[in-house]
Amino acid sequence: MSGRQRRIIPWGLLGMLALVLASERYVARHALDFTRPESWDWRLSGQAARKKAPKCQVLCFGTSRVQQAFVPQVVQERSGLRAWNLATCWGQAPSYYFMLRRALAAGGKPSAVVVEYHPQCLAGDHWQAVRFWPELLGPREGLDLAWTARDAEFLATTLLAHVFPSIKDRFQIRANVRAALRGEKSDDLAWNTLTISRNKNKNRGALVAIRNTRYQGDLSSPMAAGFLPESWACDPVNEGYIRRLLDLARSRGITVYWLIPPVTPELQARREQKGLDALYARFARSFLDRYPNLVVLDARRSGYGASVFLDPAHLDRQGACTLSADVGDLLRARVGIGTGRRWIALPAYRDLATRVPMEDLSESQVALATRRTRR
Repeated sequence: MSGRQRRIIPWGLLGMLALVLASERYVARHALDFTRPESWDWRLSGQAARKKAPKCQVLCFGTSRVQQAFVPQVVQERSGLRAWNLATCWGQAPSYYFMLRRALAAGGKPSAVVVEYHPQCLAGDHWQAVRFWPELLGPREGLDLAWTARDAEFLATTLLAHVFPSIKDRFQIRANVRAALRGEKSDDLAWNTLTISRNKNKNRGALVAIRNTRYQGDLSSPMAAGFLPESWACDPVNEGYIRRLLDLARSRGITVYWLIPPVTPELQARREQKGLDALYARFARSFLDRYPNLVVLDARRSGYGASVFLDPAHLDRQGACTLSADVGDLLRARVGIGTGRRWIALPAYRDLATRVPMEDLSESQVALATRRTRR
């Protein structure tokens, strides 16, 4: 070839990159259609840790069990302390620590923190929430968890999900494509997400469930099976983050209340028969000597019947109101602080009424449907 060497432009590569960028932009702009409500739940709680939590005296961290059982309005009514619920679906011990650190960095000065640790979540490793971590973790937090777990693959996966939304939403994208190929309608994720978002906003981070009208204590669901493994032990990484949360709280003069919510009587009996209940209680008790700022609130044997549950482990609206009222009373009394008695059994169950405004999930759906009709 004589003269100037002809410049070769890789049009194929450029076209492929343009297609990838267009696809990623489409996924990002249609997040309500591709991101599951559980992931939005994590994102919203992570944002609330910075924006809402600093104004509160009580913060709550946990899984969906306490997300539906700790109603901040009721807690404030009984304790006089403004509260916010930062619990999430399938909440993880590291996430509690990161959100508390965020709240403190944003100027928060809570006097109390309520935590709930699901035994199944404690037993699993950080990969069990791989779909949710990108919604919560920033680069620094992702590096913290990956370094602690000695897991470079986790760090790469989490960081890439921030750049390429399709990575974190790939499971739902795949499900939508399969539904389309079968000629079926995909899940209405947007409607479910908007319902959850509204409900969390109306109830200071909590999800207020409906009243139980059908559940009678059946244990055949996978959820019940998750509470009944052959044995139980906490994952070392999770245990490390529990200690880090307790250390952080102690350094700021914050009392930590480890809440053990009730399960149905049938499930509680099965856990006791298998020795799982004792293993979990022994694990929780092992932190008391080292952390004088820790108090355990135990509702396992408070007599919550199946009639106030939606399933084996989630309280309905009435059950949540009673549990929240009792926790609020104990917070007001500063129970366990400065005394040797730091394992507190919650009072026996009774229906407690409340006049504080709250909105359950069915009411949120009605409100959204009404707004949609007006448009």
